[in-house]
Amino acid sequence: MSALAVQFLTWYLVTQVVALAALPLTLRFFANLPDRGYAFARVTGILLTGVVFWLAYSYGLVRNEPGSAWLAVLVVVALSVAAGWPLWQEWRGGARPRIAWGYVAAVEALFLAAFMAWALVRAYDPAANHTEKPMDLMFMNSIAASATYPPMDAWLAGHPISYYYFGYWLLTMMGSLAGQPPAVAYNLGQACWYGLLLSTVFGLVYNLLAARRDALTAPLGKLAAGAGGLLAALMVGVAANVQGLLEWLHANGVNVTPLAAFFQVQGFPAEAAVTNNWYIDFGWWWWRSSR
Repeated sequence: MSALAVQFLTWYLVTQVVALAALPLTLRFFANLPDRGYAFARVTGILLTGVVFWLAYSYGLVRNEPGSAWLAVLVVVALSVAAGWPLWQEWRGGARPRIAWGYVAAVEALFLAAFMAWALVRAYDPAANHTEKPMDLMFMNSIAASATYPPMDAWLAGHPISYYYFGYWLLTMMGSLAGQPPAVAYNLGQACWYGLLLSTVFGLVYNLLAARRDALTAPLGKLAAGAGGLLAALMVGVAANVQGLLEWLHANGVNVTPLAAFFQVQGFPAEAAVTNNWYIDFGWWWWRSSR
């Protein structure tokens, strides 16, 4: 097995462990949702582990090292089991958990598919060499190397990071749990965040649709709620706005001036090039569609 595959699988297993650590808590506190919060267990586990680790590190209770990160996971396990203990008592009494295995499989499959897809994208373009990427990677390296709180800024020696860094902290922590350096965690973390985006959006919209009283009892009710959740995930995390299509058409020589005039996108098509390639360009064309 290649090193890349091992890194991917290790990160994926860590996300599963963290999700299981928080699962009793999510089942308890999202008990009124149709899925009892299953789709939010993974992101809840990552967030809670990061908060526990950050607070313990901030107050000097632990050092910034993998063992401390795993200790934070154990703390989350203890809190989660304590919160979910009433559910365990109910299940021992014969009550069945209201989680459909088909739904569990759908959430897990969507997360894994999105995680794999974006990990593949980053495998072909792993460099942190433009826009804010060098700064992002600097923060992660600073957090990983810092033995004090707050983390020190690698670009301004002797001074702490003067920027919001908790997201970088979470990525660095996940890399530490997986035994991976910031350079690897930077790319796999992006892929993991993409999987979290699609799977949690799916769960959110599924719950909104399934929360109707007649939704899950009506014919094809669960299927319709699942289809709505999948559509929402694709619209939020995969679909783009129409400017991307206009850019591609113009790059391939199609006259889009009337549509461009209608949408009034600044600098288009006057500043857009005709490349006649299957991709649009390697330039900053995406700035127009995203801003």
